This record gives sequence, C-alpha cells and structure tokens, in this order.
Amino acid sequence: LRRSSAPAERSDLTAGLRQRFFGKLHLDLSTSYTTVDYQGSVGRFSALDNRTDKILSFSTNLGARLFRKGDISIFYQRRKNNSSAEGLSFSSNQYGFQVGYHF
Repeated sequence: LRRSSAPAERSDLTAGLRQRFFGKLHLDLSTSYTTVDYQGSVGRFSALDNRTDKILSFSTNLGARLFRKGDISIFYQRRKNNSSAEGLSFSSNQYGFQVGYHF
C-alpha cells in the first residue's frame, strides 16, 4: 500500500499589475515563482515523493467592457515546472479568450 505524498514546505512569490487604457481597455500582467518540497512514503514510489518542484508562471490578459454589462478578453498563460524527479518537469502554454455578461 502507498500513502499519498503531501508538501512538506511551500514558498510562493507573486507579483501583479493592472493598467487601464482609454477608460475601456485593461491589461493585466502577473508572475509567480513557487518552490514545493515533497516528503513522502518509503518504497517503490519514494523517488517521486521525495522531490523538489520549482514552478515559474506568467500570465497576461487584455480585456474590454462591452456595452454596460459585458466583457471580452484574450489571455496567454505560460507555466514551467522544473522537478528534481526525472520525468516530472514540464512546460505549458495556453491561449484563449473569454466573453462574459454580468446581471
């Protein structure tokens, strides 16, 4: 039987900025750096449980109000995870848009 691992220690550093342009557009920028030290079970999965993950993320969002109750925005998010355990490091890029209506 294997028990699940739990973070033993987590450190986060986050920064963000919002700027409004022309009274209708807004630009959001944010970044974060996280370190997670895992300590877990002993056994065949111990190499995965005793590891350190360092995660760097960045996101940006450009949005605008539509009429009085609507919003539209486009966004980009990047995340990179460097893990001390082989095979667990990754990076991802996400792009998209959002449309909203407020009651």
